[in-house]
Amino acid sequence: MSQVCSAAILVYDYFLTLQDEVQYVWRTHWCLGKVLYLASKYLILVVFLVELHWITSRNVSEAECRIFNTILHYSYLLAVIAAESIMTLRVWALWHQRLWVTIMLGCLCVVGIVLGFKDMSTGYHNDVYLTEYAKTSLSYPGCATAGHDRTTSATSYITVLTYETVVFVLMAVDGVHVYSSIPISSMMYTFYEDGLIYYAALLAISIVNTIVGLTQPTEYINLFLPTQVALHSALSSRLFLNLRQSLDGDVGDARRIDIRTFEGVTSRTLTTSAMRFAVGNDGNDDDNTRVV
Repeated sequence: MSQVCSAAILVYDYFLTLQDEVQYVWRTHWCLGKVLYLASKYLILVVFLVELHWITSRNVSEAECRIFNTILHYSYLLAVIAAESIMTLRVWALWHQRLWVTIMLGCLCVVGIVLGFKDMSTGYHNDVYLTEYAKTSLSYPGCATAGHDRTTSATSYITVLTYETVVFVLMAVDGVHVYSSIPISSMMYTFYEDGLIYYAALLAISIVNTIVGLTQPTEYINLFLPTQVALHSALSSRLFLNLRQSLDGDVGDARRIDIRTFEGVTSRTLTTSAMRFAVGNDGNDDDNTRVV
């Protein structure tokens, strides 16, 4: 049921954002932001198709179950990395690509990715696949697993939670400084508002997943994992599209600001330009556009 609900969330969000996606993604040049957007949004849709096949297939061998499980969890990991990268690069741009922020975020990214792949390679290796589970449960006829190490799942959830907390703190500190010292554009307001909602939703589901993983029977360890991945995908893509939409209205006004009058705003304007993941529809980008 969790997989079906998560897939429904993504499909519903897809149709809601399709028009904006065509305008702000498909009609722009290829760049890092566009690749991350497509990876975070469409990879997970493919994953859910694989998972639905995995949990509903009958008469499958243990080897097939293991292959499905491997594809599923590695795809989850890659989708989450792509979604987190969208938020991380924007926070990095907000801090003007400072060296200490670059080093800190870089180290956190490396540690998180290494732990993620380590958990994928070792945590699921000893799982036992119950291929005859259909005989005892018509509601869950496909591959079922047993013997999964609950510590592995808890470690993964805590790692994601820690990383998101650090990124959110960086965003909040910069936001307080900007709000109290210089005028803030609608684009920047959108970034901070969406970032807060993004973090709050993922924080809640990460806490729930951690509690479930540590306290419930092993068959329920990853009960809300599809929900967490779906939220990563939907919220990060919404953030991307909302920023591009807000930026369309802000960039023209920002370029008319007198640099001698608004010295502080000029610094923020450069950051705003640097946060553009994709060039505009006219194809005219500037040097700062390619920062991320």
